Amino acid sequence: MTDVFISYSRKDIPYARLLHEVLKEHGFETWIDWQDIPPSTDWLNEVYIAIQETDTFIFILSASSTVSDICKLEIEHAKKNNKRLIPIVIDNVNPATVHPVLAAINWIFSRTNDEFQPAIESLIQAIQTDYEWVKTHTRLQIRALEWERTSHDKSFLLHGTDLQQAESWIAAAADKTPEPTLLQTQYLQASRQETAKRQRTLLLAAGAALAITVVLGVVALINGQRATRNAVSLSTQVVVAQNAEATAQQEAEIRATQQAIAVEQRDLALSRYFADKVSEQISENNWELALLLGVEAGKLADTYESDQALRAVFASSSHSMTHLEGHLENITGLAWSPDRSMVATASKKDGTIRLWDASSGELVHLIETEQQVVSDIDFSPDGTRILGTFSERGIGVWDTQTGQPLFWIPEQLEEENAWAFWSSDGSAILGFFENWKQKSDNDCFTLTRFVVYDGFTGNVLYFINDHYSDVGPIANILNHEKTRILLWQRIEDGYVGPYGLSWDTFIGKVIDWQTGEVVATLPESYHWLYAIWSMDGSKLVLSDEDDDLIRVWELDSGELLAEIPLLGDYHAFSLNPSGSQILVEQCDDKPTSVCFESSIHIWDVRTSEEVAVLRGFPGEILDTDWSPDGKWLAVAYWHRVLKTGSTQIWDAQVWRKVGEYQGYGSNEWDADSNHILSIYDGQTFIWESATGSLSAIAPFDPDFYIWDQADGKILMRMKRIARLVSMQPAGEKLMLNAHRQGAYWSALHPSGQYVLTSGCEMINNAGSCQQGGLLTWDVATGQLMRTFEGHLSRITRAYWNRTGDQILSISWDKTARVWDANSGDQLLIIQHPTSVTGASWSPDESKILTYLHDLTHQNNNAYIWDAHSGELLLTISPVEGIYSSEELGDASWSPDGSKVLTYLFDMGLKGIGSRAQVWDAQTGEELLRLELGGGSQSVTGDALWNQDGSLIYLYEYTTSMVGVWDANTGSEVWSTIQPGSLVNSAAWSPDGTQLAVGMGLDSLEAYLQADGIIRIFDSQTGEVLKNLVGQTSYVRQLIWSRDGTQLMTRSDDNTIRIWNTSTGELLRMLPMVQGGVNSVEWSPDERYILTSHTDGTVRIWFTEIDDLMAAACEIAPRNMSQHEWDIYFRGEPYRRTCP
Repeated sequence: MTDVFISYSRKDIPYARLLHEVLKEHGFETWIDWQDIPPSTDWLNEVYIAIQETDTFIFILSASSTVSDICKLEIEHAKKNNKRLIPIVIDNVNPATVHPVLAAINWIFSRTNDEFQPAIESLIQAIQTDYEWVKTHTRLQIRALEWERTSHDKSFLLHGTDLQQAESWIAAAADKTPEPTLLQTQYLQASRQETAKRQRTLLLAAGAALAITVVLGVVALINGQRATRNAVSLSTQVVVAQNAEATAQQEAEIRATQQAIAVEQRDLALSRYFADKVSEQISENNWELALLLGVEAGKLADTYESDQALRAVFASSSHSMTHLEGHLENITGLAWSPDRSMVATASKKDGTIRLWDASSGELVHLIETEQQVVSDIDFSPDGTRILGTFSERGIGVWDTQTGQPLFWIPEQLEEENAWAFWSSDGSAILGFFENWKQKSDNDCFTLTRFVVYDGFTGNVLYFINDHYSDVGPIANILNHEKTRILLWQRIEDGYVGPYGLSWDTFIGKVIDWQTGEVVATLPESYHWLYAIWSMDGSKLVLSDEDDDLIRVWELDSGELLAEIPLLGDYHAFSLNPSGSQILVEQCDDKPTSVCFESSIHIWDVRTSEEVAVLRGFPGEILDTDWSPDGKWLAVAYWHRVLKTGSTQIWDAQVWRKVGEYQGYGSNEWDADSNHILSIYDGQTFIWESATGSLSAIAPFDPDFYIWDQADGKILMRMKRIARLVSMQPAGEKLMLNAHRQGAYWSALHPSGQYVLTSGCEMINNAGSCQQGGLLTWDVATGQLMRTFEGHLSRITRAYWNRTGDQILSISWDKTARVWDANSGDQLLIIQHPTSVTGASWSPDESKILTYLHDLTHQNNNAYIWDAHSGELLLTISPVEGIYSSEELGDASWSPDGSKVLTYLFDMGLKGIGSRAQVWDAQTGEELLRLELGGGSQSVTGDALWNQDGSLIYLYEYTTSMVGVWDANTGSEVWSTIQPGSLVNSAAWSPDGTQLAVGMGLDSLEAYLQADGIIRIFDSQTGEVLKNLVGQTSYVRQLIWSRDGTQLMTRSDDNTIRIWNTSTGELLRMLPMVQGGVNSVEWSPDERYILTSHTDGTVRIWFTEIDDLMAAACEIAPRNMSQHEWDIYFRGEPYRRTCP
């Protein structure tokens, strides 16, 4: 007999060896086969005997063992002998492939990401449970098998004490596992029958001599006791029946519990398997399937793995998507309807135009034109008509409600390119046709013809004469509103220039094509010209290559506004949206044909003076894009030798670079100038304008796109498929782009309906904040509710009062202010001698406590103010001496508001360490002083009241000292030094029985030696109750849940984590945000988490798995295909992952 049989796959030998050695160290005798023997009959028989003679069957569960035929035979033989089965999982497996016998029982996890020692402890505990019962089970099974192998030889049956012990053993089987085997039951029945038969034979032989003597007495006795025995027998039968019924009920309950546990374990394993597959699908850019697997993982079990799987999908691509599929050839035309309810697509080669519902992605109308080469499509301004331009056949117009044709303009065109546009009121159509003409052997030009048609009948209204248009792209021939045309009419008698090219003279005319009116006539010129329009179409900018000048014309007056010199090797130029400044791109270092360094020169149109030069572009500038409000400029550049490129964002008000992101593709601003969209390296990005930080990402590289900036959707063209992609962040309840220069604090309204944010809106040339931002937002809609204007510098903290009708804010502008939260009115301005570090309402909100942390050591006081009048009531001065090196680190009210606790630390000049003091809040009298010696080191730390104000917790940063003191007597309750750790945060549990302490590790050696960087102490004894391991940097903030079962932590590693305080298990981790985290807070119902970030954003995160799954299903473009379902849910009926 052996204690343990280890079943394993040959690929898992390293782990099997390790397990074998560990079990030997714990005194267990194991049977394990190390030889790679072919599965012969003798070999299998040896394995079967070993299984029969072992107490516990351990199965090493892995991807290879689940498909091993030999392992399956071993499992089935162990089940046949009712062996105790213990599966130990060493890597993620698909539960659908696990043997049903193992799938129905608890698993022990010992994967690479699981801790080995706890798994071994669980294994040993499982082996030792009901140890004697299992031993007897094995012994009895061995004897029963011997009896069976000898054809039920009676000499192998049990007798006497052995039989009585075996019957007692089986009588206790109701609540034991493993259960007795059928063979064991048959063996005991045969043993009892044989014993009874032998007893009857002995009684007959011995009793014959005494039969006559005792017969009469026995008969009399029997007759007298018969009635009694009958009554007792009946009573016994009732009790036995009742006991049997109770036992059966108990067994049924046990089986139901075991089944529930088995189902829970199966769901847990399957959830972890799906969560593991999510990352695999993300790596393969299969975002849609990854999203669906993440939802399935969450449905099966709410675990850290399922939570992280969904967050990983959201982080990899914050978008939803609708496919528009049906074209047989590549799509060449895209258009939104004016109300964004419909999308039109066209294919040049399949000759069709398709109209789609923008919400559902369903095909509304299929327009088969019977014409080839659809060049372009365009909705009428009212959305009732759509036109299609055909390069060789003309223009067609269809009704968008019915899909029926309205009219056809049958132009027999020889032109290679053709476009058409609606007038602003939809009453006319402009046809735009290009045709190449050969002028000489070495010279050719393009004649462009404009025709204006009636928008309802297609009749020709008038023609515009042919003109020379080879002066730039179509976008430069038409103004931004597509109402004016720039025409270059050729004048004959040109002269022959260099290389035999003919240089003709041209006259430029600006025409309002909807009326045919000539708006302006430009001077004659025979040079190659480049032209750009101002945003409002009132100005035109022309470059003249002969005299190297840029000229700006006011079109309505014909006035020449400015002449800007072109210095050096310039590339391109552009006007800002207001038309007040011109940007000129210039190469400053071009030793060969490659530009190594570029600059941008900004000129004032009114004065023709240069106002700024932007340098530092190591390569060639590819593109410049002004934001619509003119406040920002995006500059994309590329170094052709180093093969690198980026886009810089500049503040165009002070000409300061505010951000830079990788990527140098096309850029487009949104309407409110807060975001910029770029396409680069196969992906689509949206960036914050104020910081250059990433806001959203989608794994698409479209051939062409149209960005609907109102709701953030992008209509993309990708060969034969069009996609509607929403770039709004997913996986978060809300993301606010709150403050342009950083969000430093955020706080939820007591009702949870509103959020208060504070930060900085504008930085001056010196890099200092010159305008603070204080805002309130609606949590449900994300709409800005109110702006509180007045602070002249960064607002570092802001707090609601208990009822949420007032706000207290502090700023670097040396003031604390109180605001009416509903009207935005400023109620109080409290001036201070220096920047205000902290503030708080008194518990009854009748007073305000503020304190100053002055780095110059001139003012480190705390002040108490009347919250209604702003009158100074009390000054508390913890620092002693004018030239002290002490600094005030914190000041806080006692829970009843009668005292103030201050924490003072010494920067090492006096070597006194740190000091906590308790003050009377009415008189300012010092009531208590706690000195902590810090030596000559620089010491920082903090002091915290407990919930009832009876205890004070103190910690020091550099000395790593933590401890608790009596708040009334000053006596030490306990203290300890945490070697190798830098203590920097702490929080009392809600019931005051525990203390959570956050630490940073000051060396790699310390990290390897430390148990964890968040420790939970018993607040009365100082005993370490739990170590929370996982943060990779300083822990800055700790917040308990209301019931004390969870702890939320904020760290310098830019993560927010939620821990189970009883087990130390990591429950949730929010993804890293590019902007560092400044603050974190639970929502009142603890369903969400509020965070503020240095990138200016404030975010509200889901914490519940149900909310994450709902968010995922909101953006899921589809459900699993039947093929995908069969892969992951083999044998189960198909169902939708998302409704």
